[in-house]
Amino acid sequence: VMRRKMKLTSSLQDLPYQIVKSCCKFLCAFARISVENQWVLFSHLDLLLQHAEKHPDLASCSEYSLLDIAISTIRGNQELALSLEETHFEHVVALLVAMTTGIPKKTTSLVISMSASEWAPNGGEKCLEWLYNAVWVEDTRVLENAYIVVRLL
Repeated sequence: VMRRKMKLTSSLQDLPYQIVKSCCKFLCAFARISVENQWVLFSHLDLLLQHAEKHPDLASCSEYSLLDIAISTIRGNQELALSLEETHFEHVVALLVAMTTGIPKKTTSLVISMSASEWAPNGGEKCLEWLYNAVWVEDTRVLENAYIVVRLL
């Protein structure tokens, strides 16, 4: 009886993380369906990046995260890449710095429930992928964004 109770408690602790992961997975797929869906998510890009910056521990998980949604939102869309604002880049660069210099210990129920295989402490590659998608769109450089990235880095 005690083992069953412990197993149930463990699965309940994983629930918030599983919900966030499932929502992120759905929104990534939603963004890939059409350009119109990318535009819908683009209107919330600043909010996504702000939350990712506030919770770098969640952005560095190896599966779907807020940063993956941000990547899917701009991937392959030159109009959206040209519509990016400098604040978007600032959030991603700040997140990159937080991930590569060491994430401050923030214990949240979501972090505690992550397994070791889902945790990528140097998750900066997602930040670099977002920056790459902001600068290169279907083999075409977006120079305005490239200049911003160079200046911020």
